[in-house]
Amino acid sequence: MVVSARAFKGRYITISVTLIIIAVLINMLVERVSREMDNLERTHFELRLAELRSALLLKQLEIRTRGFEGDPRQLAGTNPMRWIKGWPVDLPAYYFGEAELSSALEETGHWVYDPKQRVIAYLPNTEEGFDVDSTGQLQEGGSFKISASQPWLKYQVKVLMNGAKLESLSLEFVQ
Repeated sequence: MVVSARAFKGRYITISVTLIIIAVLINMLVERVSREMDNLERTHFELRLAELRSALLLKQLEIRTRGFEGDPRQLAGTNPMRWIKGWPVDLPAYYFGEAELSSALEETGHWVYDPKQRVIAYLPNTEEGFDVDSTGQLQEGGSFKISASQPWLKYQVKVLMNGAKLESLSLEFVQ
């Protein structure tokens, strides 16, 4: 059986076109997976932020029902992770611990409490960073963009008093 040069050339073209199609599909798949990973991180961030805010509400209810020895103002800047169920024995996997933010720059995707600044902060794992509004909520085109010079999303426990009575605890965004 003799194979002509023309048939041999046709096989190369078929193989080349097939490889190009496979490369384009792989590129599309990688882009889609990257986008979904970013969406997953944003969802985890929002979930953890809501969890921290819920812990503050529970602490506020506890103070209102059981009382609080001392001045509730001292709770300002407290580590809200201390109010998550299981503290300190069963720390959440997404919580790095207490450290200066400058020493925890390799802990992307984790929450860190900085005792010097008295903030709980999140370091996004995404290359694009997060856009947040002035309250620290994720938002497309937000007024605060995470960057290399400002990589952390920082939050701080604030105490609102009505005279000597605790009005509310909140977790507020700090720029």
